[in-house]
Amino acid sequence: MIARIIEWSAFLGASGEVLASAYPKAQRVAVEPTDALRERARSRDRPAWYSPKRLTGTGIEVAGDRHALEPAHAQLVWSNMALHAVKNPPGLLQKWQQLLAA
Repeated sequence: MIARIIEWSAFLGASGEVLASAYPKAQRVAVEPTDALRERARSRDRPAWYSPKRLTGTGIEVAGDRHALEPAHAQLVWSNMALHAVKNPPGLLQKWQQLLAA
């Protein structure tokens, strides 16, 4: 069962709706590299004022890429648009592997 998803570069990857649909009960954590992208990710996934989802507290947690994410705490790390843009792909893959609960 997927309980926690870490979505790397969530705003640019634009996969949030698909992940939320596929894993509706999973907690999603968006990791964004800049303040502007973190704010855009928060506002994009904020339920509308009239939505019952606002009352449940469900939504997405947004973190920076240097944010201390707990190792071995996620069942899925998703990245649609990040790996090809980093300076050290093997280092990022190693970081993702550490985040996965195996």
